[in-house]
Amino acid sequence: MYIGKLAKLTGATPKAIRHYESIGLLRSVKRQGAYRTYTDEDVEVVRLIKLAQSAGFRLAELKATLGGSYELPNWQRIVYMIQQKMTEIEQEIGQMEKRRATLREYASEIEKCLRQNPDCRISYREIAKA
Repeated sequence: MYIGKLAKLTGATPKAIRHYESIGLLRSVKRQGAYRTYTDEDVEVVRLIKLAQSAGFRLAELKATLGGSYELPNWQRIVYMIQQKMTEIEQEIGQMEKRRATLREYASEIEKCLRQNPDCRISYREIAKA
């Protein structure tokens, strides 16, 4: 099949598919004249790449595990990568919760000032103290 059909079957753009090939996520693609031809295995690999990206994995992380090999993946390595990604996400959630709390405090200080005086002249230092 040609790149257009692969793109349609996987939801990846032709540009993305060529990029996956150039960085080694897809094995060497055969050519029929000037056109790349893809197999059902390529469809599965591109779908896996898209699935992993939607879960937050970067292409470089995938390359370390897949690396253009169409053999059975190292499932233990994949489970480890998933656990690492979940740890990263938990850390990011913690950081975002802290930022949300800080923003709430800032908004509360500004609202308090506005309730006391509609022409509130609160300084940045006063907000930062909150």
